[in-house]
Amino acid sequence: MADAPERPNGTATSLLQRLGCTVRRCLTDFMRAEPPSAAPPPHPLFPVHWVTAHLGAGPAPHQRAHLKALREQGIQCILNLCDELAELAHIEREFGFEVYHMPVIDEEAPELEALDLALEWMDEALFLGKTVYVHCRHGIGRTGTVLNAYLLRKGMGQQLATRTLKRLRSQPANYDQWRTVRRYGKQNPPLMVREPSLEFGKTVDLAPFIGNYLGLEAQMEKELEALPPVPRCGRDHGLCCSSPVSLTLIEALVLSSRINTLIPGAERAEIIRRAVEASRKEREARKGLQGDYCLSAADTLCPLNRTNPVCAPASEADPTIVCEDLCILYTYRPLKCRLFGLSEEQSGGLWQGTLIEPLKELSAQVFLTLSGSMPPDDALRFPLPEVLSGKYVQTVFRLMLEASAPTPDSAAD
Repeated sequence: MADAPERPNGTATSLLQRLGCTVRRCLTDFMRAEPPSAAPPPHPLFPVHWVTAHLGAGPAPHQRAHLKALREQGIQCILNLCDELAELAHIEREFGFEVYHMPVIDEEAPELEALDLALEWMDEALFLGKTVYVHCRHGIGRTGTVLNAYLLRKGMGQQLATRTLKRLRSQPANYDQWRTVRRYGKQNPPLMVREPSLEFGKTVDLAPFIGNYLGLEAQMEKELEALPPVPRCGRDHGLCCSSPVSLTLIEALVLSSRINTLIPGAERAEIIRRAVEASRKEREARKGLQGDYCLSAADTLCPLNRTNPVCAPASEADPTIVCEDLCILYTYRPLKCRLFGLSEEQSGGLWQGTLIEPLKELSAQVFLTLSGSMPPDDALRFPLPEVLSGKYVQTVFRLMLEASAPTPDSAAD
């Protein structure tokens, strides 16, 4: 029996490099409202000054019309540097933006540790395909300091960073701010191995498969609307939140992408924490059981279930307690969740007749595109908690490596 190689072979290394950041990046590229090749046209009321197609800067919004203009230009996340406008970050969050507030006193510069944490947040948001707006009160000194530091973080030298920001008003405005930029630059020397880039490029195009999945999703909703109305789990009740759900590969990729792109960072971190705990309880509940098992036996709830749902009697005449908006991602919940509560005849017809074979086929095609190998039989299914925690990616890696490993017959040849 041959021992496993100490170092991965060329095929395995190639697979790891190709998949590297593909699972999330390709999906988030597809889900973006604007293509990365061109920024939206200037807004007449409150234009964003674009550094890249997904990173913009400018002054602080001080009217609700300005916040609306930011939304219309595709902004999803805001890095707020204002110390003097204490309530603005709260208002921005209420308006629906994901906000990181790093208050910096006017004409001063942030501490390097605080700056690094803010840039780490911005890096993650941009990696996930979100569009970020950086602002102080006037969009000049503090904003320019942060943007300059970010360009240095991405591997640009000071000269290239200065040229990139030259066309913007956002520039460090005094000695302290320039000194902070220089100190940060010493921690982040320019890249010498490859040309630095502010945008994350795609390695594999999964858009056609995701488009087919979204078409299936729309078709299913259309068929569900044609059925007699029933209470929908995740909106009207939470009975499905203790039922095990497994997802095909295409469903797992799209759901994880939606979690990353649509859920704010703090809430996403809580979902992941609950998903990790649910996976642990799920494994314990499975011990010694044959066949199906029930998550409720382990007192486990779906990680997408809201911890504090709004529940009230249906009406004065009907005392039945009805809950609203139970599912954090209700509009984009897995297809199996949408069938909960339907009769066996209804759900069986939709699942078997409309969904099961196309989902298998799309998952196999995605696996083939990522790995260059045929998928294993009936192995591309993942428990919901592992999808939400991201652990399913490890399984995808393992399956890809196993699929690419030479068989005894091929080795003999």
